Amino acid sequence: MNKEWYTPILEQQKPEGEPRFEVQLQPLSRLQLWEVQNTVIRQGSDMVIGFEGRRLLVRYGIKDWRGLTDKAGQPIPCPVGNEVAMLEHVLPGILQEIGYQVMNLSSLSGEQKKN
Repeated sequence: MNKEWYTPILEQQKPEGEPRFEVQLQPLSRLQLWEVQNTVIRQGSDMVIGFEGRRLLVRYGIKDWRGLTDKAGQPIPCPVGNEVAMLEHVLPGILQEIGYQVMNLSSLSGEQKKN
């Protein structure tokens, strides 16, 4: 399966020339998808993916990133399994958006992925 680069909406709105945070996404396997879905919790009338599920989405669905920096402006590399860096340095709303993209990518049929 091809990996896709995705730029979150907030990052797309940055001024021209300012570095943007982007992630390289890949679909989850069926087993990984079930693992994430098992973390869904109820918040009021909404069903949301719990913290463990968000961590799994980052671990399984993000294969690379660029433009992620620490507070000093130094690049943070994306070694496999470095979801802690993502969870600590990326705004929760952006993480949620990335999670939705991974779930959408994982839910596409073979024919939809070709288009």
